[in-house]
Amino acid sequence: ENGWEVLLQALKGRPILTILAILASVLLLAGRQFLKHELRETGSQIRRISTDHYRHTLRAFGITVLLALPWSILPLYLSWCLERESSNSDWIRGMSRGLEWLGLMLAVSAMLIESCRAGGLGIDHFGWSREGAHRFRNMVRALLIGQAPLLIPMSSTLFEDNFRHFDSMGRLMLNLALIITAAILARYMHPKTGVFAKTIQRHPERTFSRFSRLWYALMILIPASLVILASAGWVITAMVLTLVFDATLAVAAFGVLAYCMILRWFIIKERRLALEKALEERKARRAALEEPEDQADEGIMAETEKELDLDVVGEQTRRLLRSLTTIGVVVLVATIWSKTLPLNEVLSGASLFGVSLLSIARGTLLFAVVYTLSRNLPGLLELSGLRNLVSDAGTRYAISTIGQYSVAVSYTHLTL
Repeated sequence: ENGWEVLLQALKGRPILTILAILASVLLLAGRQFLKHELRETGSQIRRISTDHYRHTLRAFGITVLLALPWSILPLYLSWCLERESSNSDWIRGMSRGLEWLGLMLAVSAMLIESCRAGGLGIDHFGWSREGAHRFRNMVRALLIGQAPLLIPMSSTLFEDNFRHFDSMGRLMLNLALIITAAILARYMHPKTGVFAKTIQRHPERTFSRFSRLWYALMILIPASLVILASAGWVITAMVLTLVFDATLAVAAFGVLAYCMILRWFIIKERRLALEKALEERKARRAALEEPEDQADEGIMAETEKELDLDVVGEQTRRLLRSLTTIGVVVLVATIWSKTLPLNEVLSGASLFGVSLLSIARGTLLFAVVYTLSRNLPGLLELSGLRNLVSDAGTRYAISTIGQYSVAVSYTHLTL
């Protein structure tokens, strides 16, 4: 039976769901100009400390999701429909799988692209540089354009009747996708000229910057190695590892978004605390100079807004959030790869001084979390509201010290 006829039958058999899917896509596409305007409006609301609030960032995040959503609705819906007709043909099953991969790729790529929009979430709310965001946006677009057209032809050869074509057409499509991926990553992720070039130049002391050559080399070597693997005949293995590699890149990207969303809340708290402190100092000077009340109040707000419109969040909090986000991303990536490769079995079987490498890895990870939390806990408590609850600096210091000791005791208890 013809694949298109099967698809039409599947759609006709679900008229209400089909109409809703089409309507949702059309409405979201038609409302893009309105959504873009609302997104820019959230950016204008956060420029002044007096009007800045986390709800504006949450609203911008929701709008970004809506801007990204329409491109993936129909592919995922068509995949869902074909999945229920998959008993008819192996070609249909392959088409369903390809549309599923395409829908997921469109959803992830569109979210990242919209996050880098001028006047959007990344630039206005997170403070990303326009140049870096523009480069990242172009990189994601290039990856999408290079990989998306190859997904469905490759997936259509996966199942029984069409599997004889997998070693020829399937391998060709996979190798093309991997070569394109390696070339794009080589261009846009270079430590000196790529997306993160300015961050690396500004913060050479960070772990991310110190190991920039290593992760850059891995980004190129992994897809290149998969091309060699597929060419040697291990096509299924190469394809599975390619999907895992793409998932790793997506997890890393969304880890950055999660870090920025959390950091944004702390930035707002710090800006407000800095504003309150500045207002108190200005009022004290006003009282000393005996300025007129109305004139002084206007000057305080105008000058303070201008003076404090900066990224003043404490370095301790930044370091803590960076470390915990990195650890979380590493754990997620390790979990993804362990479902494909026997990492747990290998680490459990190998030992060092009578202790399995898996136990050593878990202990090291736990120590890293505890050390990072203990080292940066004072800054986290300050921004979490301790300064408002306790006015005395000595008492706040004592509470922070007790908190650090509590973390150390908890770690000792867990490891014994």
